[in-house]
Amino acid sequence: MSDNNEAVIGVPVGDEAAIDDPRPTRAGRVAAAGGAEPIDVETYAARYTGRTKVTRLLFIAERCGNERMQLDALRMAHDEIKKGKDTRLYREVTAKIGGRLGHRYDLDQSWVNAVDHGTEVPRKTLEKDLNGYEAYVNEEPIRIGLASLEKKKYELAAKKFLETSPELGNKYSDVIAPEDVALYGGLCALASFDRTELKNKVIDNIDFRIFLDLVPAVRELINDFYASRISSCVEYLENLKPNLLLDIHLHDHVEPLYMEIRQKAIIQYTLPFISIDLHSMADAFKTSVGGLEKELEALITENQIQAQVDSHNKILYSRRANQRNETFQRALQTSTEFEREARAMLLRANLIKHDSILKATRKR
Repeated sequence: MSDNNEAVIGVPVGDEAAIDDPRPTRAGRVAAAGGAEPIDVETYAARYTGRTKVTRLLFIAERCGNERMQLDALRMAHDEIKKGKDTRLYREVTAKIGGRLGHRYDLDQSWVNAVDHGTEVPRKTLEKDLNGYEAYVNEEPIRIGLASLEKKKYELAAKKFLETSPELGNKYSDVIAPEDVALYGGLCALASFDRTELKNKVIDNIDFRIFLDLVPAVRELINDFYASRISSCVEYLENLKPNLLLDIHLHDHVEPLYMEIRQKAIIQYTLPFISIDLHSMADAFKTSVGGLEKELEALITENQIQAQVDSHNKILYSRRANQRNETFQRALQTSTEFEREARAMLLRANLIKHDSILKATRKR
């Protein structure tokens, strides 16, 4: 996994001569948070059209915490809105810009008046068309997948995204992009599928692989998880997280999804071992030994891991080893008892036989 340390060259805020240029600046690639690969707002926005493009840009502007990225998002949202006729949203965006992008992005009252004056009758037609479109899209697996994600039904969401045809392309760019199918479907599958399902339904799924190839970080995350390359898996998750928090559909689900994925990774990590050094395990999961102990204790209490923690020596011992030993001891005890009973039966049989011979001899 490569780290992108490329310097970001942006236009200083307040330089009106330069900021009046409507083209997106390199500032749009500012990282949302330290350590993560930067989100390219222009490339990201190009995946979408219409209302979805605008709402996603406004969400980024609200959440990114970086003024240059915020201004790039607001600029693109402004330009997209002016292609349509939503004057209310246009007013909101120009108010958020607040004169920081130069006169070209100040409120254009004459445009507002012209649009409001000339769209009274067509607006009803547009609303009718919109309602018809929404009724159609509601029947699509994509919409069901998004609804399931919103309700935290991650397994159902994963299955619906996995059903999506590679022919999706840009057909629903006013709802979702192919990259989103890979992102949402991949994370939901990691959080809800067992290892066999992950292999059969995701990794070996030729159709879904087409989507995954659009988001290499998610593809490699899934492969690393399945192959138990935990350190690399955790690193991918860390790098993805800041940008996931800027996704309008995922932001509320990042923490619960990550918790499920992390717990599955911890369980999977412990399976092959009889004992594990907690220091090395903590390094793999990029946490402290104390933090790892708390995670392990919770999973042991919930009976998801059959193990016990030696807090003094910082070692995790598998109870399966004890169970195997107990099983062997029980088998050995059963064998010993069987042998003793068999000897007793043979002795009794010999005694009975000997007694019968004696009685026959006396009768003669």
